[in-house]
Amino acid sequence: DGDVDIAIGLVYAARQWPEYAQDAVDWLLKMECEVNDEYDGTWHYPTPGDTWDKFCNRYPNEPCYYVPGYSSNVNMGYYPPGYFRVFGEFLEEHMDSRVHSAAERASHRAFWYRTAETVYEMVERCYKQGSVHPALLTDWGHIEAPCDSHAENYNWSRGMWRLGIDGAWYGNDSSLPENQPGSSAHFAPKARIQAKIEAMQHFYAHEFPSKNPPAQGANRFSRICQALQPDGSIEGCDPAIGHNSYFVNTAMCAFVSDFDDAGRTTPEIRREALEEAMSTSIMNDRYYQESIGVYTLFFLTGNFPNPMRLQPVP
Repeated sequence: DGDVDIAIGLVYAARQWPEYAQDAVDWLLKMECEVNDEYDGTWHYPTPGDTWDKFCNRYPNEPCYYVPGYSSNVNMGYYPPGYFRVFGEFLEEHMDSRVHSAAERASHRAFWYRTAETVYEMVERCYKQGSVHPALLTDWGHIEAPCDSHAENYNWSRGMWRLGIDGAWYGNDSSLPENQPGSSAHFAPKARIQAKIEAMQHFYAHEFPSKNPPAQGANRFSRICQALQPDGSIEGCDPAIGHNSYFVNTAMCAFVSDFDDAGRTTPEIRREALEEAMSTSIMNDRYYQESIGVYTLFFLTGNFPNPMRLQPVP
């Protein structure tokens, strides 16, 4: 997950300061080794790292490699489909045209677009796991069952942030397969992106507060807690340290896009989402909580736009 955050930072830097473009290109090309396109020859499954679940018996004479049919580990909190599409667009635009043909540059764009699409294929597979609420995710899993394991509760909520950004950046792109009506088998006739974003919106704005009523006059999101489990249950919540940026702010990222849960996601709910995220970002553990708070507040306040939709500095 750190690799993708470094990568998007390099892309932003390169769009602002063109002298960093080659650094971003180099990083993104190296990151392609973290995507398993050998498992079934169809999808591009992002993995948890550059050698994770690879076979390295030929190393150092040959690189480590993925074995077809080997169901490697995945972590749904790590994968930002919006970033993946940006990576592909950036490579197509910034790889040196004197060295790389137009077809080669386009192939890298297609590679990362397919990786983004694969994230939604894995989201669809998670819906099949009855122990996971359809609005939520787990941290760990495997290719065929991406939400079949759960280890660290602070970890999985990052998936809300990753998907929320994508819904805002690419949710209106009707050319994407994952944006085609009916592409979600579990939320027909919705598209896959819409289905997941609206499931998150409905859970956090309506279902969760109905089961965990806030104190009178408090924000509807004020009871969200790190004790929330992927099945939607919550118990033993610490309302101080447990109400933090990596559980509140990441959830609020679902409320930025134009999707509105059939009108149930109102402007007032969006305002509450931003207010609650603001309230969590200046307290608690001073490291992970604050770093996620900064990231998410940039996005929630409109200051984390798609870098490939901005005009680069001349």
